[in-house]
Amino acid sequence: MPSNLWDEILARIEGKVSRYIFQKWFKPTKQLNFDDDTLTVVVPDDLFKDWLTKHYDGVIREAADEVADEIGRPKIKVSLVTAAAAPAAPTAVSSGSGTSKPAPRRRFRQRYTFEGFVVGPSNRFAHDAARAVAEAAVAEAPARSYNPLFIHGGVGLGKTHLMHAIGEYLGSRLPQQFTCMYISADRFMNEMMVAKRCDQLPDFRAYYRSTDV
Repeated sequence: MPSNLWDEILARIEGKVSRYIFQKWFKPTKQLNFDDDTLTVVVPDDLFKDWLTKHYDGVIREAADEVADEIGRPKIKVSLVTAAAAPAAPTAVSSGSGTSKPAPRRRFRQRYTFEGFVVGPSNRFAHDAARAVAEAAVAEAPARSYNPLFIHGGVGLGKTHLMHAIGEYLGSRLPQQFTCMYISADRFMNEMMVAKRCDQLPDFRAYYRSTDV
């Protein structure tokens, strides 16, 4: 069993939320203890506890279930406590050197590739445009050509497939420091509202403007 289960859970959460949200709301947390099936995690204050519970409870539970499956436990329940309510000397600390890292790529679905996309008369133009975006980014500079690209169509016609295909293509051909993001409009709006409420709009803008594609 991992010595720090919360670190294992955080590793999975990092792939489910943006870097801005992860750094703002998850990075300052740390494991206190793990007793029976309950993992107690310390957060800085009541604002963190309320916000994580209200907006990211599902993400936390999903990541905890993934770790539980991996280590062969039936479940892991995450309980959030504030720093003021925790003992003075927590038994575990978060990992990391404190140095900044490039923004991680969103986890793209590897099965959604250009090669696996079924091209027909109705979607050939969309396929070719998406492929051109990916190839231009690799050959020239990210987001310099065909920017922005809008893909419109009904449910199940391949929009998500093409977007993930762009991400997979770029991720396999460009250096690790290259950042490619895939995010829903709903999540983007939620993060913007958080940034505005917490007076963090400059950081929010800097994060998204530093993304390559």
